[in-house]
Amino acid sequence: MIIRKTDPQMIDVLIDSLQVHLDLELNGILGNWENNHRAYKNPKSNQQNGLIAEVYTERGNYRECFFDDRFTTTSFFITSDTTTLQEKVPNQTISWILQTKINTIYPTVTHRADEELRNEVLKAFKSFRGRIELDSIETGIDNVYREFNTEKLKYDSMSNVFVLRVNMLGKFDTTCCFDC
Repeated sequence: MIIRKTDPQMIDVLIDSLQVHLDLELNGILGNWENNHRAYKNPKSNQQNGLIAEVYTERGNYRECFFDDRFTTTSFFITSDTTTLQEKVPNQTISWILQTKINTIYPTVTHRADEELRNEVLKAFKSFRGRIELDSIETGIDNVYREFNTEKLKYDSMSNVFVLRVNMLGKFDTTCCFDC
């Protein structure tokens, strides 16, 4: 299930195009997939410290988008808080966070199929024709969720849940189109 942003602008136009591309390339692999748009790094309630990833739903409401057991796979995008202007073109760091039950999407593989999934993800990103420059792929709870409070997460790097983060630089402008 792809959950897109309504009427995206600026960096969100590029993210929307990438989100649709990834949905087309990876949907057959990732099983029952909740494919979210850009999440916000929101503070947790007053009693807890740190930030959580939440997607905007409507009317000032947000929904947490960390891994949800109702799905085989969930994903969301986050962006850096800084937009730079190189050669007068806005640039912003984008990260895509993928959370999946690795043994469910690769049931016949007898080892942990993390490299198989990483290969599929890398192929999908490399085939994207938009204006991104891939920077890195990270794994491990502490790396993938470095901005967020992970204290309440129920899984770790050795469970059947595998997390992966793709970091890239996105280039866009105020008139960015879907094939930019």
